[in-house]
Parts: sequence; C-alpha cells; structure tokens
Amino acid sequence: MNKQVIKNIIISVFCMLLLMSGAFMFRLFAHNKTVSEMGEEYIDPETELPYLTEMDSYYHLRMTKDIAETGVPGGGYKDGEAWDSLSYAPYGRSTAEYKPLMADTAVFAKKLISQFKTVSIEQVAYWLGAVLSVLIVIPVFIMAFKLGGFIPAIIAAFLASVNYGYFVHTTPGFYDTDNVLSVGACLFFLSALLLAGAFKKDDEGKKRYVSKALSVLFFALTLGLLIFSWSAYALFVGILAASSALYLIAAGCLGGKNGVKRSYLIPVLILFISFVLVLILDRAFFRNLIAQFMSVFAGGKGIFPDAYVSVSEMRKPALTAGGLTGLFQMKVLSGKNIGVLNAVGGIVPSGLALAMCIMLIKGMIKKKDARFDHILLVVWYLVSFILAFRSWRFIMLFAVPVAILAGMFAGWLISLMREKKMMDYPVYAAMLILLIIFPALYGVYRSTGDSRPSVSMSLHEGLANIRDNSSENVILASWWDLGYFYEEKAERRTVFDGGSQNGIRVYWVGKALSTTDERLSKNILRMLAGEGDTATDEMIAEFGEEQDTLSFMTALLSGTKEGAVDELKGKGLSIEEAERLGSLLFPETEDEILLLITPDMFSISNWFYTFGTWGEEGVDEDDYSVLFGPSQVDMSRGEAAWRFNGKEQPFDLVLKREDGRYEAHTRAVNEGDAIPVVDRVVIREGGMMFNEQLADVSDNDTGIVVYLEIRGDEDPMMTVMTDELYDSVFGKLFFGNTEDMQCFRPSAYGNGYLNVYSVQP
Repeated sequence: MNKQVIKNIIISVFCMLLLMSGAFMFRLFAHNKTVSEMGEEYIDPETELPYLTEMDSYYHLRMTKDIAETGVPGGGYKDGEAWDSLSYAPYGRSTAEYKPLMADTAVFAKKLISQFKTVSIEQVAYWLGAVLSVLIVIPVFIMAFKLGGFIPAIIAAFLASVNYGYFVHTTPGFYDTDNVLSVGACLFFLSALLLAGAFKKDDEGKKRYVSKALSVLFFALTLGLLIFSWSAYALFVGILAASSALYLIAAGCLGGKNGVKRSYLIPVLILFISFVLVLILDRAFFRNLIAQFMSVFAGGKGIFPDAYVSVSEMRKPALTAGGLTGLFQMKVLSGKNIGVLNAVGGIVPSGLALAMCIMLIKGMIKKKDARFDHILLVVWYLVSFILAFRSWRFIMLFAVPVAILAGMFAGWLISLMREKKMMDYPVYAAMLILLIIFPALYGVYRSTGDSRPSVSMSLHEGLANIRDNSSENVILASWWDLGYFYEEKAERRTVFDGGSQNGIRVYWVGKALSTTDERLSKNILRMLAGEGDTATDEMIAEFGEEQDTLSFMTALLSGTKEGAVDELKGKGLSIEEAERLGSLLFPETEDEILLLITPDMFSISNWFYTFGTWGEEGVDEDDYSVLFGPSQVDMSRGEAAWRFNGKEQPFDLVLKREDGRYEAHTRAVNEGDAIPVVDRVVIREGGMMFNEQLADVSDNDTGIVVYLEIRGDEDPMMTVMTDELYDSVFGKLFFGNTEDMQCFRPSAYGNGYLNVYSVQP
C-alpha cells in the first residue's frame, strides 16, 4: 500500500467522521428544539424524553420490548406461530414475518450501553434512529469517491445525510424501519459494486483471491442484513436484477474494454448469490413477492377501501412546493404540498443529478463501454424517482442517487475548470459547492421543528387510567392512527390499528363513526370486537363479494339479532345457517368494549365518511366532504368572510362578532344558487363547548355547523362541517351531545382530553 493510498484513507476517514458528526448535531438540535419549545406536556414521564414522533414507532417499540423480554415479537405464540395478542382484536395477528434487525440492534445497544450506564430500551429506541441514520455517510462517501473522487464524495455524503426526506424520518424519537432502510440499501449497492470490481479482468494473481472472497462475504452479509431489516427489501434486489439484466444486454451490444465474455461473469455471480441467500433466509420470498409490492400500491381489498390514501406520507407528492423560494431554500410543506425536488435538496442538486444521469448514458453509448456501476446508479435513480412520485415516503430512497449523481456532476465540472485552466477556477468551484449544499443546509435547519411528538401526556394519562383500573379483557375501539399508542400505553387489545389499514375494518369502523344510527354503530363495533372479520367473510362467501352484500349487512346490523335471523331465512338459508350467521353478526361477548375519542380525530373525520360510504351509489370519494378547514379567523374588524366550494354551488360564509357573541350566515355567489344554511355555531373554549346560534333548517335546506376554537386573546380557529358530521355518532360523542344516546355511555376512564365511552350490549 503506497503513501498516496494511505493518505487518501486518512483524509476519507476524517471527512466521514466530520460529516457524521455534523449530521448528528442537526438531529440533536431537533431534539433540543422539541424539548425547549413543546414543554412538559410532550415529555413522557416514564422515559423523561419526548414522546415518539409517529405511531409506527410505538409498534416497533413494543415488538422490541417483547424480543428483549421473551425473544419473540408479540411476546407469545399461537399454534406454534409468533403472535401479537393486542393487535387486531379479538384474535390478534401473526408476527412470524416481523423483521427483527432494528429491534435486535436496539437490544444489543442497550446491553452494550448498560455496561457503562443504566438505560431503558425506550431510551435506546428514542436515540437509535439518529445514531444509525448518520452511518449513511460511509457507503455514500465510498461509492461517490470510487465514482468521482473527494469532492463528489463530500457533496454526496452531505446531501444524503441531511436531505429533508431522510432527515425528518431519522430524528430522535423516530423509531421505524426508515432508520435502517436507506443505510441498508446503500450498503447493499456498495457491496454489489465492490463485488463487481473484484472480478474485473485485471484482478488476477494469488493475492486477489482474498479480496474476491471478502467482496463475496461483504455482499452476502449486507443482503442478509437487508432481508432482516425491511419487508419490502425485494425492491432493492429488483433494482440490482434490472441493472444486471441491462448490463448483460449493454455488454453484448456495446462490447467494451473488459470484453463481452468476461462481462457476463459479474451480474450472473451477483444474481446467483442474491437469490441463493434470499431462498435460504426468506423462504416465503417468492410466495409473498407479488403481495408485498401490491401492498405498497394497493387501492383496497376488493370492495373495501384502503386507508393508505389517507396517510400523508403515502400520498402522491408534487414535483415542487413553495414556489421559487421553496426550490432554493428547500422549504418542504406537509401533506399534499410535499415537493419531491424540495425534499431531496432543492433544484440545484436535482438538476445536476439529472444532467449526470444523461451524461452517463450518453458516455456508455459513445464509448461503447458498458459499465455496471453506472448502469446500477442510473437504474437506482429512475426506479426511486418513479416510487417517489407514487408516495412521498419513498423520497428518502430517491435522495441517495440524487446526492451521488449531483456530487459526480459537480466533480466533473470542477475537473473541467481545472483542465481548461479557467482563471480563478477555485472561486467558481467554491461557489458551485456552496450553491449545492447551502439550500440543503438551510433546509435542514428549518426542518428541525418538523419532527415533533404526535401524542401528549394528557392522552397518556387517560390510557394509563384504563391500564391500571380496567379489566384485562377490555377491548379498545377507535380510528386506526393512534392504535399502536393505545396498545403500548393501555396494554389492552385494539380493534383497529396501523396494521389493519387495508380492507374490512377501515370500512366498518368508518361507517360506525360516520353513521347517525347509534344502534348500527354499536352493533358494528360489537361485531368486530366479538368475531373480528369472520361475519364479513362468511356473508361474502354466502352472498358474494359485492356492494349489495355490505348494504345487506348494514341493514341487518341496524336491527336486532332476531330480525337478522328472520331476514337471512328469507334469503333461503336454513334455520341452522341463519342462526350461525346471526350469531356472527351479533356475537355474545362479556368483554367490555370502550370507544375512544380524542380531539385529533376531528381534523380527520372527513375520512370516516369517505371510507364508511365507500362504493355506495351516489357517493363520490374524490370530492365528497363533510369538513372544511380549519382556518385562522381575523376578527380585528368584527367580521370575516370566506368562499367555499360547496357540494353543488360555491358560497360565502360570513362570521360576525358583536358584544362578545359570534353569529354566522351564508350568502350566494351567484344569484339563485342553492346554498347551505348555518344552523348553529359551536364554541369550544377552555375545554367547554356550547352553542351560540341555533336556526331552524327545513327539509329542503342543507345545514352546516361553524365550529370555533377560542384560544385566549388570539383569533379563533374556525372549521365548517355539514350537519351529517355534527349529527353522526362521532359528532355527538366529540361535541358531548350524549344525553339522548342509549348505546354509548360516558366512562369513568376518560380524563377530559381522552373521552371514553362504553359500548352497551
């Protein structure tokens, strides 16, 4: 090993350590900002750290604790299979295919740290993502260095570690597979490149056999780690397979310096090792391959909806967001306003990456030399680009090839300046580097406040009350998004959580919350808590997978068991079969069922209608809305007005405040338009709710409700909803209109923030 190689290694190690330290400091700053700005309400008293930032983290935390205590995710077995008894009540779900790498890493880290300091598994989980995520610097730096040198390596490693799409998924408190996803993918592709390089034509002689063997071992190790880290690792194997196939075709067509015959060895060897390892480590790979990919892009299970369309990070992002400022300052908005180019570092690295991608393709064609590393990088870029526009959670995968390609293009430009002996080229080179990294640097600074706890102590206290004072047989029902937190803190079974977003339960729970028929709502929840999906599966098996079957079930559940049995017999079923189906629809269970209502559910309540009326005639899921807002109300002049696009005609809403009272009315935009009528204004102030305005709405009028949240001396927040939402089971429970309700009774487990209702027999 000559002095120059040693020098390069020392400089590379120093640069990587510096970049990793900087990336971690940004994540540490995000933690400190959360602690200082959000206050004690968002600090978990059990860990003395902020609550985790999203709900999947609580699922992985629970699986990690189970593995640490029992060695099996879910904490137990059912019929010889690892089983989670808290999820998907009443029977639970299998955890046999849970990928344990992140959990095993956390358990190992706890044991290691405990040699020096006492820590809990919760504390390790809180910090693990921030620590593991900065390791992405290493494989990206090495790849970019091999492809372009020091400058591309530094630029690429920096962009890969701090881009928005990756940063917000790897701050402290984010304990999800995203923590190991990008790092694992980069290690996998790096190992593939090293393996390919080990078998080049000039790698001959006895000394080279060691490097070849090590390359094979490294590739096998990284693929094994990837298999145990993420259920959709097949995506990366697919990218490698596509790259190898294209390399074979290109090598055969273009020839190249390495020779056609020799070039076939590399992809064949890589693919052979990949599929042998996959078959050994994941025998269900081929059986589940189609299902895995379909689950990412599913539109629902047959006649049932898929809750993924309501998940912000699963929505389709735009190309850009935030206008020109957003492109250059990497301002990334939330929800539908996510911009792909913004999230990977801004317009400059995005443009340079595209230019480099085109250059690589043209270069191979012009030189008639197929290069496996260039083909792999281009395929990685194109596939992840397509995925990024399918769902914004995949932007973090797209950001890595963008970072490498942008770094390579910057390195090429600087080398060109040097070769052309451009006057003051170091100045121009510095300006180019600054133009690339400053937007990302400024953007990550602005993003430090975007990853915040999604729950609070108030909710935690209510769940702890259920855990400490209720029967262990209690089953919790609510919307799916907080289900994992309920399981973690209440330690009770739940009907609906993040693992059951696709299919039957999103439909029935949505209908139970959105209907105005409280008997129907009660019977749906008792059916799910008592027999799970069995009643639905059996009814579909008997009457077909059609919307009419669900409508028939809805009609049966609106009545009584006796009435349902009579209706079923009227459909030609035998007495025994009608009785059996009736018992599934109306199960007799002694388990107490609690319906949980939180303030956060109001902002997503329009989804209850979307999913609860899925497929019904006359309902358009694309524009059917029962909720408008919320928006800030400027009442400095005592009046404010907004224009809404109603279901049929646009209309203006005018809100007035006189003598401390609020009044609202609507007015037509165009003369003669049929517009909704404001029949009540609901005020929430200091935890109390009361009506300010009541108006009679005739049967021919469409009523709306104006909901105002008063926050001290600040302007109120306003939300407009239809009467359908206000009068629904959810609306009555949320607004406290429960005096006339017979099927839902307030429970003592509530604490003012978490409202708990007992679902009556």
